[in-house]
Amino acid sequence: MRFVPALALLFVATLPTLAGHAVELPDDPNAVVLSMDFRGGRVPRISDDPTVSIFADGRVAMPRIYAHDRSYADRISISELRELLRFTLEEVRFLDYDEAVVAARRAAIPGEAQWIHAPHHESTEIALALPGVAKTVRYVGLSPRPKLAETQAFVALRERIEQIMAIAQLGGREEAREWVALANQKLAIEAPDAAPLTLTDLISGTIRTDGSLFVQFERLAMKDQPGINLAIAGNAAGDVRIGIVRLQP
Repeated sequence: MRFVPALALLFVATLPTLAGHAVELPDDPNAVVLSMDFRGGRVPRISDDPTVSIFADGRVAMPRIYAHDRSYADRISISELRELLRFTLEEVRFLDYDEAVVAARRAAIPGEAQWIHAPHHESTEIALALPGVAKTVRYVGLSPRPKLAETQAFVALRERIEQIMAIAQLGGREEAREWVALANQKLAIEAPDAAPLTLTDLISGTIRTDGSLFVQFERLAMKDQPGINLAIAGNAAGDVRIGIVRLQP
């Protein structure tokens, strides 16, 4: 069964800027311009490649990192890639991120040390590489509610990249839109006052090698709209369950 929702994502096609000058993509389409890697945890890796790499031509590569997993591949448009880079440089201010300063400020926040020093805690490493621009930022022990502006911006970038990963894991943009349509069918029944979900609300999605699946959408509450967390889970037999939780402001 296929769904054809009339939904689309809008992306700004402007070039990212650095110190007021446009930043061009590398001439080599095989150059990795942005990558993200998750380290730590108790599950051993079988590959040292980054969890996800985004190339200059828009290709998205997610190699097989764990024995129980598989590889994924997708492609984003050049406009989408430029918008992602613009967000990274101009809104996240990635090049201004100072790991030592952020670590010291985090250590002074009550309760934050448990995330920094807990054993097996995951770290996130994001690397940017453009002509004349290169920087890698590593963040250890990502707390669920970061309190610093710098860490909130880092989490926002991580979530942008995770959304690209989720779309790849669901089989690409068209397949992901089918899950959006299915979610909105349920949402219209269970929460008719909520605005329809879009791909921008997708926060995770995986179809595993055994045929089971998990797709999750989340939209925070606004003044005139309820917050929604909607999860779709299915097993290898094709049984699908959808759960909806309303989120309070």
